[in-house]
Parts: sequence; structure tokens; C-alpha cells
Amino acid sequence: MTEIQEFWEWFKLNSSRLQSDIIDEENIKAIDKRISNFGLRWEVGPGITKSNSLTISPNGDFEKLDLVKQFIDNAPTLDTWEFFNFKQPKPNHWDRLELPKYNIKISASDWTFTLLRYEDGKKEVLIKGDSLADIDSDYKVGVAEMVLINLVGEQRMMTEIDYVDVLRQDDNTYKMHDLIELNEHLDYIKNGA
Repeated sequence: MTEIQEFWEWFKLNSSRLQSDIIDEENIKAIDKRISNFGLRWEVGPGITKSNSLTISPNGDFEKLDLVKQFIDNAPTLDTWEFFNFKQPKPNHWDRLELPKYNIKISASDWTFTLLRYEDGKKEVLIKGDSLADIDSDYKVGVAEMVLINLVGEQRMMTEIDYVDVLRQDDNTYKMHDLIELNEHLDYIKNGA
């Protein structure tokens, strides 16, 4: 039995204690140890079509895509669980981010963006938001990327956005759009605009 199969056997035995509404610190540590040993990230939450979901994420690392695919390909079929190999968009709460470890709690509902496409085809999203003003400069881009993943999903973030940067609030160089419109702008570019 491979390590991935061993993980899923463990998961099946413990799945009732891993649900997002009841998972405790002990079970968080148990699942974290098993998945982080592979260099991957994870999250448990409500599912899209089932009560619960487990996402095993490459954490933005293209070299981990095959490993994550192996995990999901070996996932069991469980009545109350669905499994994803990328963090999924969070359409109902993409704009709220809380990182207690870093004392960060923000709303991105008023953030704006501009999407740049360069001659080589690469794309950059520039973000502006009042709630970013109080974030330490070392964390601003990381926080913006987390919000973007919540909005567009990790797969789209990895495959369609090459760079992210945060503009100063007084930077009026670009025409800005409400951040909620980013998916539409990415679709427009993807469809040949």
C-alpha cells in the first residue's frame, strides 16, 4: 500500500471527526501532519454538492501538480465528502480574510484592480484597497494573493495570473475596476480579447 493509499484509509476511518463544523485541534494536527509530510497544503470546508470538502493543494507549486492529482485520483467515494486538487473559489465569502497568527482581519469588498497583459502574454493584477494600508509591507502581496485565490480559485490563479502587486492608495495611474469583476476580465482576455 502506498503512502497516499494509507492516507485515504486513515481519512475514511476518521472522516466523521474531520468535518469543518466539528474538527478540533487534535484532528487538525493529525491531518496536517499527514498532508504536510508530502509538502502539500489542505483545507476542510463545506462542499459544493456534498456536506464537506477536502482540498489538497499544490500551494502554487507547479512541481506538485502530479502529486496532488495522485491524491485526488486515489480518493475514496464517501457520501458526505467531495475532494478537490485546487482551492476552490469562495463566491459567498471571497472578500473576508482572517489570519489570526498574523493578527490580520480584513474585508476586500471595496478593493479595486486593473489587469495588465504584457507583450509576452503574461498577466499582472494590480490591487488597491483601504484595508491593505495597515498590513505590513512584507505581507501585502501575500494577503492580496489569498483574496484572489478565494475569488478566482487556485487553479485559475496558477494558470492565468503571472504577477500580483499592490498599489499605493494615492496611485491613480490606472483605471480601476471593482475586484468582483476580475473573473469577467480574465474570461474576456482568455477568449481572445
